[in-house]
Amino acid sequence: MTMEAYAFCARPIGSIEEWQASIDALGFDLKLKPARDLAYHRGHLPALWRGREAGFEFGACAFTELAETYEDIDLGGPWPYTYAFNFATLPGCAGTWLALAACLALTDGIAFDPQEGKILRARESVRYAQDTENGVDQIESGQVGRTTS
Repeated sequence: MTMEAYAFCARPIGSIEEWQASIDALGFDLKLKPARDLAYHRGHLPALWRGREAGFEFGACAFTELAETYEDIDLGGPWPYTYAFNFATLPGCAGTWLALAACLALTDGIAFDPQEGKILRARESVRYAQDTENGVDQIESGQVGRTTS
């Protein structure tokens, strides 16, 4: 199943190098692989999380369409820059939320998790990303879903 997340930003992400510097400044173990100009990027953005493939789909999208789709949620705005993130794996989930938190720190934005119906400010998104990493760790180690007798 594919999941999605959105970043609503006051400024664009300038470059992959700028985005990576923001990821590094937050202390996240995520490495984005070089991509063409992010303003035109649509599709898979390769990334490594803890040395594992954790890429995700990434691209700009129209704020107005999302505001119409999620009319019951106050997304603020209008936002001049909106980015869609899509992922389908646990590492991709971690990669998405780490990258999204760094995106917000860089662009003065907010995040929207439509699965949870949550709006996150930049600081909240850092904690959310850390919680996501911990959740992925627990799932992969078998700590989640285990029943005791």
